Amino acid sequence: MQVRIPHQISMVQRQDLEDTVTNLTAPSDSSEKQIWVNDELTEQERGNLAVLNNFWLCWKTFPLDINRLGHLFAPDVTVRTGWRGEHVVHGREQVLDMYAQEIERQTARGEISDFRFPVVIAKGPVIFHTWIWITQSKQLGYHIERPMAASYLITNGQIERWDSYCTGLESEPGYAGGNGPDGL
Repeated sequence: MQVRIPHQISMVQRQDLEDTVTNLTAPSDSSEKQIWVNDELTEQERGNLAVLNNFWLCWKTFPLDINRLGHLFAPDVTVRTGWRGEHVVHGREQVLDMYAQEIERQTARGEISDFRFPVVIAKGPVIFHTWIWITQSKQLGYHIERPMAASYLITNGQIERWDSYCTGLESEPGYAGGNGPDGL
């Protein structure tokens, strides 16, 4: 079974966050370079993009190194996730527990996740990006691509706040989670 979100057809071609960060931070005259309001990133913005890149690389590495992931979060981090941001978790330990539960969910389904990052904007301590969460399970026969958006507040090289929302059908009022083939 393959679930397709109707408006994702207009999405840009596959773009890895590492490629996006390289396009942003490497001087280039290429017309292929991402379009930015301010082409010159500050040292802080470059550092914050590196933190974010490490976060997503850690999340994609299996088995997930929960301790490495933990070092990327401030002790008093706040994370808001869910289709409309309905799940709010405070504190590094609680956030790592949330990730451990997600890993258990994915493992039980034989699920593999990947991500695309069509738009990334870094300004001061804030990063905003759109992303496509690609999840599939050959074991259960599904492939889903969900359009998402996220913002981060990064201070002292750690994620202090992360807000992530679905921008597709799951974000519509009245959507009841838990009925998808992936249990979400």
